Amino acid sequence: MLTVQNPKLWSPQNPNLYVLHVVVSKAGEVIDEFHTQFGIRTAKTQGNKFLLNGKPAFFVGLARHEDHPAYGRSIPLETIYDDLVKIKNLNANWLRTAHYPNHPFTYLAADRLGFVVMEEIPVWQFDSNLAWVLQNLLRHIHEQMFKEMVFRDYNRPSIITWSTSNECLDVDNRRTFIQRVQQELNRLYPDGRLTGQSAAADRPGPDDPSQAVCDFIGWTMYFGVFHGSTAYTGTKYFLVDANLAYPEKPVINTEFGYWSSENSSTVGMQVEIFNETFRALKQRAVMDSLGNYDCCGYLMATTWWCAFDWYRMTEGFQSMGVLRMDRVTEKPVTPVLKATYLPYFKKGGIATKVKERASAASSSLPQFVLYQNYPNPFNPATSISFAVQKKTPVKLTVLDMTGREIAVLVDEVKNAGHYHVTFPDNGRTQQHLPSGVYFYKLVTDEFTDVKKMILMK
Repeated sequence: MLTVQNPKLWSPQNPNLYVLHVVVSKAGEVIDEFHTQFGIRTAKTQGNKFLLNGKPAFFVGLARHEDHPAYGRSIPLETIYDDLVKIKNLNANWLRTAHYPNHPFTYLAADRLGFVVMEEIPVWQFDSNLAWVLQNLLRHIHEQMFKEMVFRDYNRPSIITWSTSNECLDVDNRRTFIQRVQQELNRLYPDGRLTGQSAAADRPGPDDPSQAVCDFIGWTMYFGVFHGSTAYTGTKYFLVDANLAYPEKPVINTEFGYWSSENSSTVGMQVEIFNETFRALKQRAVMDSLGNYDCCGYLMATTWWCAFDWYRMTEGFQSMGVLRMDRVTEKPVTPVLKATYLPYFKKGGIATKVKERASAASSSLPQFVLYQNYPNPFNPATSISFAVQKKTPVKLTVLDMTGREIAVLVDEVKNAGHYHVTFPDNGRTQQHLPSGVYFYKLVTDEFTDVKKMILMK
C-alpha cells in the first residue's frame, strides 16, 4: 500500500495532483514502466448533503456532448482540452459527460482543470420492459459497460459519481440493474464514489422507486418545457416532493435547458428557462451565492444542457447549447449563465461559513411562519410548510370557501422547528375533495395566519 504523508487534497479550486511512476525491472534492466496522475480527496454523503473533503458542496455546471462540427466523434486531444477550458470559462465547476464515457483524455483534463464530473454509460431511454429483460437476463451488456467505465477511470479524482442510465421509463427492471451493479461495485471494487442515475422528472415522478437503491437521486428537470407547470413552480415543488420521498439522499439536477433554434427565434425563451429554473434550484442548494451553508438544502449540483450545439443523428442540429457549434458564438443566455454561476464558482462549490444572524434577539430558532403553498400538477397531494419559534400548542386546519373546517392536519404541542405536512394525508380525505380553492390556517398561542391554496387532481 502506498502512503502519502500530509497530502495536498484535490478540489475544484485547488486541483492538486500527484504522478505515480511504476518501474518493473529485472537484474537492473528496466522491462516496463508506467506513469499515471492521481489526486487525493474524499467524497461521501452525510444525510442529504454531499461532502467533498468533509465540507458541504454545491456545484454549478453544464453537460458536454462529445461531438464537433469538423471532427465528429474523433476529436483531437487539444480540441478536447480547449472545449473544457471554454466550459470552465463559463464559471462551471461541474461537468456531465453526456450519456456515455468520453475519451479518456477528457477525464485527465478534468482532473487538471478542477471539474467535478458525472460519468455515465449509454443506457438511455430504455422504456420497454423487453429492452430491460434482454439486458438483465440475457445479454448483460449494460453491466459490462459499467465495469469497463469504472475500471478505466478508477483513478480519476474529478469523477465523483457513476451514472447508470438516463431517462428510462421502466422502473422495476431499472431498479434491479442499478442495485445489481452498485452491490457488485461495493463488494468487489469499492471506490467511495456515489452511484445513481439521471431519471426523467415525469417518468414516473419524485417518488420514483428506483431511486431508493441510489446513493444520490438525480433527475432531468424540464418543467415548462417538456412537462407541466412552469419552470419555477414546477421545479421548486418537484424538489420539495423529492426530498419528502427521499429525505436522506442528496439531489442532482442532471439536466435543465431550452433550445435557441437554428434561426435564433427562441433565444429569449432560453434565457427565461435558465433564469426561472435556476431560481428554483438555488433555493434547495446546500449553500447560497455568498458561500453560506444552508442546513435545509439538499441539492448538490445543477447541470445546464448543454455546453455547445451539436448535430442530430438524422437532420439539422440541436441548439440547446450555451455556445454555438463553432465554440465561439455566444447566445443571449451565455452572459446570464456566466454571471449567475460566478459567485458559486468563486467559492469552489464549497460552503465557507454559516450565515450570521441579524441580532442575538433572532437567535438560532425559526420565527412563527406559515409558508405559501403552490400547486404541483404531478402530485394530487400538496405540502404545507410552517415554522414554530418555540414549544407551543399548534393547530393546522384546512377550510373550504365558506370557512367550514374540513380537515385537521396538526393538533398537538410542537417543539421549535420547521415542519412539512402532506394534504390530503394518505388519501383519507382526498376522495371527498374536488379540485379547487381552499384555505389553510395555523393557530398557536401567539400566532395566527391563514393562506389560500389550490388543490389539483
